[in-house]
Amino acid sequence: MGIWAFAIDDYFADVYKSRRDYTGPKLFVERLAAFMPLDCGATLAPLNSVERSLADAWARSAPPWNPAFGAGCTTPPASSPRAIYGR
Repeated sequence: MGIWAFAIDDYFADVYKSRRDYTGPKLFVERLAAFMPLDCGATLAPLNSVERSLADAWARSAPPWNPAFGAGCTTPPASSPRAIYGR
């Protein structure tokens, strides 16, 4: 997944930074969750290289989520973006 971070960094710089677009990146990041399904099921059709590579990396490396594993989890881990940024 480390290489994937370089792809997203380059994509953001090329697509959003030059246009000073502040709405596009938020929508882009929100869409990424669709490429990491907990059941490893079907995803949306990728619209760019970042989505395509994330879908591929997820399919190759993420095991299907066991709902029983997370049954006792009521709050996100302290290191999660939701816990850090409150979203």
